[in-house]
Amino acid sequence: MTKTPSMQLNPHHKSTAKQGNLRAYCKLVNEERVSAATCYTMGHLQNFINEMEATDRMTQATQTTVAKEGTTPEIRIGQLALRFLVDGPASGASVTIFELTVPPGAKVPAAHSHDAFDETIYGLEGVLTMTLNGQQVEVGPGELLFIPRGAVHRFDNPLAATSRSLAVITPGILGSSYFRELAAIANAATGGPPDPAAIAAVMLRHGLTPAK
Repeated sequence: MTKTPSMQLNPHHKSTAKQGNLRAYCKLVNEERVSAATCYTMGHLQNFINEMEATDRMTQATQTTVAKEGTTPEIRIGQLALRFLVDGPASGASVTIFELTVPPGAKVPAAHSHDAFDETIYGLEGVLTMTLNGQQVEVGPGELLFIPRGAVHRFDNPLAATSRSLAVITPGILGSSYFRELAAIANAATGGPPDPAAIAAVMLRHGLTPAK
């Protein structure tokens, strides 16, 4: 896995996408015939990142939370927090974009795959450790990891700092309703883990396949 864009991209490409290089990355993935919707999203992702960074600076200065137009309330699944910037249904199922916050040592979903959509992870803060088809890849600030359809993957945060990333799903057929259903199951479990059969049923209903 390379740290910078290269002309020979593998199916699980990781690249550095700082300082406006998202469009260059988009050009390269086009040459590899990766999802056109993913490429289109990369061309606009920098705008979301700039807005989020500006909001973070404002929040730090005023100690208040600034809500951006089009976002949904935070969804908490155990220790994980998700904040949607673009929900799939609102975009005509073209794209889903959400911010994922993973504290150190958080309990995370089991390995899974999805056959109907691609996923791209963009690191904002800290390091998110992805396991993709059995290979560990660390995604730090300004780095992209493309997860193609059918690839078995999971994530962890074994480090001491909180990880914050953007997740981009194309097409946006998976939206916030899936995560709300998971949250209801996970947060209802008191004194033990959530019901794995119920979690698996929700995943399958929304097009995700738990790894065996």
